[in-house]
Amino acid sequence: MPVSAKNFLEFAEWIHKPDLCEKEIGYRCSISRAYYAAFHVAKQHLQMDEYAEHEEVIERLKDFDNGYGDDELSGRLLNLKKKRKNADYRLSHNITRGMAEKSLNKSKEFIRDVVKLKI
Repeated sequence: MPVSAKNFLEFAEWIHKPDLCEKEIGYRCSISRAYYAAFHVAKQHLQMDEYAEHEEVIERLKDFDNGYGDDELSGRLLNLKKKRKNADYRLSHNITRGMAEKSLNKSKEFIRDVVKLKI
């Protein structure tokens, strides 16, 4: 059965629950899945090809950044991507529950804003 962008966000929230996983691996998974939820929602809302890559989506978002001033959508997705890369690849970095919660909240805010774009 196919999954949706919403499933990534639901999993990120689920794994973040303290009674399920109070371990760093859970925080890392939450950060990663939260980013992918934001990425897939943006790609779908922008009506981009399923195979569009991360940088393509970020570049496309730049077309809409003027309306957001310093809080640019492209920069926000890029920041979420950087957090995801740290969580997935930088094993020596300490990833905390607070970091995961911040990424999860930023992903939700990004999703709320990106779906408001008039395409």
